Amino acid sequence: MWWHDAVKPWWFELIQSGSVVVDVGAHIGDTVAAFAEKVGPTGHVYAIEPGPKLFVHLVERTHTLTHVDAYRLAISDENRKHRTVVHWGDFTLLDWDAPSAKNWEHISHPAQDIALKEVFMVSFITLDEFVAWFVDKKIDWLKIDVDGGEGSVIRGAMKVLKEHHPSILIEIGYETMARLYDHPLELLTRLEGLGYRFWDPYERVQYTLEGVLHHIHRNGFNGANDFVCLHTTREN
Repeated sequence: MWWHDAVKPWWFELIQSGSVVVDVGAHIGDTVAAFAEKVGPTGHVYAIEPGPKLFVHLVERTHTLTHVDAYRLAISDENRKHRTVVHWGDFTLLDWDAPSAKNWEHISHPAQDIALKEVFMVSFITLDEFVAWFVDKKIDWLKIDVDGGEGSVIRGAMKVLKEHHPSILIEIGYETMARLYDHPLELLTRLEGLGYRFWDPYERVQYTLEGVLHHIHRNGFNGANDFVCLHTTREN
Protein backbone atom coordinates (compact mmCIF):
# COMPACT_ATOMS: atom_id res chain seq x y z
CA MET A 1 0.00 0.00 0.00
CA TRP A 2 1.68 3.16 -1.19
CA TRP A 3 1.59 5.95 -3.74
CA HIS A 4 4.17 7.90 -5.69
CA ASP A 5 5.69 10.71 -3.65
CA ALA A 6 4.98 13.25 -6.37
CA VAL A 7 1.32 12.29 -6.81
CA LYS A 8 -0.66 12.14 -3.58
CA PRO A 9 -4.18 10.70 -3.91
CA TRP A 10 -7.27 12.84 -3.31
CA TRP A 11 -7.96 11.46 0.17
CA PHE A 12 -4.49 12.49 1.38
CA GLU A 13 -5.57 16.12 1.15
CA LEU A 14 -8.39 15.38 3.61
CA ILE A 15 -5.82 14.78 6.37
CA GLN A 16 -5.54 18.06 8.22
CA SER A 17 -2.73 19.57 10.23
CA GLY A 18 -3.11 18.46 13.84
CA SER A 19 -4.86 15.19 12.91
CA VAL A 20 -4.33 11.94 14.81
CA VAL A 21 -3.47 8.88 12.69
CA VAL A 22 -3.12 5.25 13.74
CA ASP A 23 -1.08 3.20 11.26
CA VAL A 24 -1.76 -0.53 11.76
CA GLY A 25 0.82 -2.50 9.82
CA ALA A 26 3.35 0.32 9.63
CA HIS A 27 6.02 -1.87 7.99
CA ILE A 28 9.28 0.14 7.64
CA GLY A 29 7.55 3.49 8.05
CA ASP A 30 6.92 4.81 4.52
CA THR A 31 3.30 5.70 5.24
CA VAL A 32 4.17 6.79 8.78
CA ALA A 33 6.65 9.36 7.48
CA ALA A 34 4.10 10.73 5.00
CA PHE A 35 1.38 10.94 7.65
CA ALA A 36 3.77 12.61 10.12
CA GLU A 37 4.69 15.28 7.58
CA LYS A 38 1.05 15.89 6.74
CA VAL A 39 -0.28 16.21 10.32
CA GLY A 40 2.71 18.27 11.47
CA PRO A 41 4.04 18.66 15.01
CA THR A 42 0.59 19.51 16.39
CA GLY A 43 -0.74 16.15 15.20
CA HIS A 44 0.26 12.64 16.18
CA VAL A 45 0.94 9.31 14.47
CA TYR A 46 0.77 5.98 16.31
CA ALA A 47 2.69 3.38 14.31
CA ILE A 48 2.08 -0.31 15.03
CA GLU A 49 4.23 -3.09 13.55
CA PRO A 50 4.61 -6.64 14.96
CA GLY A 51 7.60 -7.88 12.95
CA PRO A 52 10.88 -7.39 14.85
CA LYS A 53 13.01 -6.82 11.75
CA LEU A 54 10.54 -4.39 10.22
CA PHE A 55 10.12 -2.66 13.57
CA VAL A 56 13.85 -1.90 13.74
CA HIS A 57 13.63 -0.10 10.39
CA LEU A 58 10.45 1.68 11.50
CA VAL A 59 12.13 3.04 14.63
CA GLU A 60 15.24 4.04 12.72
CA ARG A 61 13.12 6.00 10.27
CA THR A 62 10.91 7.77 12.82
CA HIS A 63 12.94 8.12 16.04
CA THR A 64 13.64 11.82 15.41
CA LEU A 65 9.94 12.63 15.00
CA THR A 66 8.62 13.65 18.39
CA HIS A 67 5.00 13.34 17.26
CA VAL A 68 5.37 9.67 16.23
CA ASP A 69 5.15 6.77 18.67
CA ALA A 70 6.02 3.23 17.54
CA TYR A 71 4.74 0.02 19.14
CA ARG A 72 5.75 -3.58 18.41
CA LEU A 73 2.34 -5.20 18.74
CA ALA A 74 -0.08 -7.20 16.61
CA ILE A 75 -3.59 -5.74 16.38
CA SER A 76 -6.30 -8.40 16.43
CA ASP A 77 -9.81 -9.15 17.71
CA GLU A 78 -8.67 -10.39 21.11
CA ASN A 79 -5.85 -9.80 23.59
CA ARG A 80 -3.21 -12.54 23.69
CA LYS A 81 0.15 -11.99 25.38
CA HIS A 82 3.49 -13.33 24.17
CA ARG A 83 2.35 -15.55 21.31
CA THR A 84 4.51 -17.51 18.88
CA VAL A 85 3.91 -15.98 15.46
CA VAL A 86 4.74 -17.32 12.04
CA HIS A 87 5.53 -14.69 9.44
CA TRP A 88 4.30 -16.64 6.42
CA GLY A 89 3.99 -15.90 2.74
CA ASP A 90 3.53 -12.22 1.98
CA PHE A 91 3.86 -11.17 5.62
CA THR A 92 0.67 -12.91 6.83
CA LEU A 93 0.84 -13.45 10.59
CA LEU A 94 -0.30 -16.80 11.96
CA ASP A 95 -0.58 -17.28 15.72
CA TRP A 96 0.83 -20.79 16.04
CA ASP A 97 -0.23 -20.96 19.71
CA ALA A 98 -3.91 -20.34 18.93
CA PRO A 99 -6.41 -23.21 19.23
CA SER A 100 -7.31 -22.71 15.58
CA ALA A 101 -3.71 -23.44 14.56
CA LYS A 102 -4.72 -27.05 13.93
CA ASN A 103 -6.59 -25.74 10.88
CA TRP A 104 -3.32 -24.58 9.40
CA GLU A 105 -1.76 -28.02 9.08
CA HIS A 106 -2.30 -27.90 5.32
CA ILE A 107 0.09 -24.95 5.22
CA SER A 108 2.78 -27.20 6.76
CA HIS A 109 4.66 -26.79 10.00
CA PRO A 110 6.64 -23.54 10.07
CA ALA A 111 9.95 -25.37 10.27
CA GLN A 112 9.18 -27.00 6.92
CA ASP A 113 7.41 -24.14 5.20
CA ILE A 114 9.40 -22.84 2.22
CA ALA A 115 7.41 -19.59 2.39
CA LEU A 116 8.40 -18.99 6.00
CA LYS A 117 9.75 -15.48 6.69
CA GLU A 118 10.46 -15.67 10.42
CA VAL A 119 9.14 -16.92 13.75
CA PHE A 120 8.94 -14.56 16.71
CA MET A 121 7.05 -13.69 19.88
CA VAL A 122 4.60 -10.81 19.99
CA SER A 123 1.57 -9.76 22.00
CA PHE A 124 -1.82 -9.37 20.32
CA ILE A 125 -4.13 -6.55 21.38
CA THR A 126 -7.41 -5.17 20.11
CA LEU A 127 -7.44 -1.67 18.71
CA ASP A 128 -10.05 -0.76 21.32
CA GLU A 129 -7.64 -1.83 24.05
CA PHE A 130 -4.70 -0.11 22.40
CA VAL A 131 -6.56 3.20 22.21
CA ALA A 132 -7.71 2.89 25.81
CA TRP A 133 -4.11 2.37 26.96
CA PHE A 134 -2.06 4.61 24.69
CA VAL A 135 -4.19 7.19 22.87
CA ASP A 136 -5.70 10.16 24.70
CA LYS A 137 -7.04 11.92 21.59
CA LYS A 138 -9.81 11.36 19.08
CA ILE A 139 -8.56 9.34 16.10
CA ASP A 140 -9.07 11.03 12.73
CA TRP A 141 -7.50 8.47 10.39
CA LEU A 142 -6.88 4.74 10.58
CA LYS A 143 -4.67 2.91 8.09
CA ILE A 144 -4.89 -0.91 8.06
CA ASP A 145 -2.53 -3.03 5.98
CA VAL A 146 -2.00 -6.37 7.73
CA ASP A 147 -2.06 -8.82 4.82
CA GLY A 148 -5.23 -10.73 5.57
CA GLY A 149 -5.89 -9.76 9.18
CA GLU A 150 -7.97 -6.69 8.33
CA GLY A 151 -11.23 -8.35 9.40
CA SER A 152 -9.75 -9.22 12.76
CA VAL A 153 -8.54 -5.64 13.26
CA ILE A 154 -12.01 -4.26 12.51
CA ARG A 155 -13.75 -6.75 14.84
CA GLY A 156 -11.48 -5.60 17.64
CA ALA A 157 -12.08 -1.91 16.93
CA MET A 158 -15.86 -1.60 17.22
CA LYS A 159 -15.80 0.82 20.17
CA VAL A 160 -13.27 3.09 18.43
CA LEU A 161 -15.20 3.04 15.16
CA LYS A 162 -18.51 3.82 16.86
CA GLU A 163 -17.12 6.65 19.01
CA HIS A 164 -14.41 8.21 16.82
CA HIS A 165 -15.70 7.57 13.26
CA PRO A 166 -12.14 7.69 11.86
CA SER A 167 -11.63 7.76 8.12
CA ILE A 168 -10.06 4.46 7.08
CA LEU A 169 -7.52 3.48 4.44
CA ILE A 170 -7.59 -0.31 4.19
CA GLU A 171 -6.17 -3.06 2.00
CA ILE A 172 -8.55 -5.93 1.23
CA GLY A 173 -7.89 -9.15 -0.68
CA TYR A 174 -9.69 -12.47 -1.03
CA GLU A 175 -6.59 -14.66 -0.93
CA THR A 176 -4.86 -12.93 1.95
CA MET A 177 -8.01 -12.99 4.12
CA ALA A 178 -8.74 -16.61 3.16
CA ARG A 179 -5.42 -17.63 4.72
CA LEU A 180 -6.90 -16.63 8.06
CA TYR A 181 -10.34 -18.13 7.29
CA ASP A 182 -11.87 -14.69 6.80
CA HIS A 183 -13.76 -13.02 3.95
CA PRO A 184 -14.11 -9.43 2.70
CA LEU A 185 -17.92 -9.60 2.81
CA GLU A 186 -18.01 -9.86 6.61
CA LEU A 187 -15.62 -6.92 6.99
CA LEU A 188 -17.45 -4.71 4.50
CA THR A 189 -20.87 -5.53 5.93
CA ARG A 190 -19.67 -4.61 9.38
CA LEU A 191 -18.29 -1.27 8.20
CA GLU A 192 -21.39 -0.45 6.18
CA GLY A 193 -23.54 -1.17 9.24
CA LEU A 194 -21.49 1.39 11.18
CA GLY A 195 -22.22 4.09 8.61
CA TYR A 196 -19.15 3.81 6.37
CA ARG A 197 -19.14 4.25 2.61
CA PHE A 198 -16.46 2.97 0.24
CA TRP A 199 -14.33 4.98 -2.18
CA ASP A 200 -11.62 4.32 -4.75
CA PRO A 201 -8.39 5.77 -3.29
CA TYR A 202 -6.98 6.93 -6.63
CA GLU A 203 -10.09 8.23 -8.38
CA ARG A 204 -12.77 9.88 -6.28
CA VAL A 205 -15.40 7.27 -7.16
CA GLN A 206 -17.80 5.82 -4.60
CA TYR A 207 -18.56 2.09 -4.55
CA THR A 208 -21.49 0.14 -3.20
CA LEU A 209 -20.60 -2.88 -1.09
CA GLU A 210 -21.30 -5.08 -4.10
CA GLY A 211 -19.12 -2.78 -6.19
CA VAL A 212 -16.19 -3.29 -3.83
CA LEU A 213 -16.54 -7.06 -4.05
CA HIS A 214 -16.76 -6.87 -7.84
CA HIS A 215 -13.65 -4.68 -7.97
CA ILE A 216 -11.70 -7.15 -5.83
CA HIS A 217 -12.93 -10.08 -7.92
CA ARG A 218 -12.04 -8.29 -11.16
CA ASN A 219 -8.48 -7.78 -9.95
CA GLY A 220 -8.06 -11.48 -9.30
CA PHE A 221 -8.27 -13.79 -6.33
CA ASN A 222 -4.62 -13.23 -5.45
CA GLY A 223 -4.75 -9.44 -5.66
CA ALA A 224 -5.04 -6.98 -2.80
CA ASN A 225 -6.96 -3.75 -3.20
CA ASP A 226 -6.88 -0.44 -1.35
CA PHE A 227 -10.06 1.37 -0.39
CA VAL A 228 -10.95 4.52 1.51
CA CYS A 229 -13.84 4.17 3.95
CA LEU A 230 -15.42 7.46 5.00
CA HIS A 231 -18.08 7.70 7.68
CA THR A 232 -21.22 9.52 6.60
CA THR A 233 -20.41 12.23 9.18
CA ARG A 234 -17.06 12.89 7.45
CA GLU A 235 -17.89 12.66 3.74
CA ASN A 236 -18.31 16.38 3.15
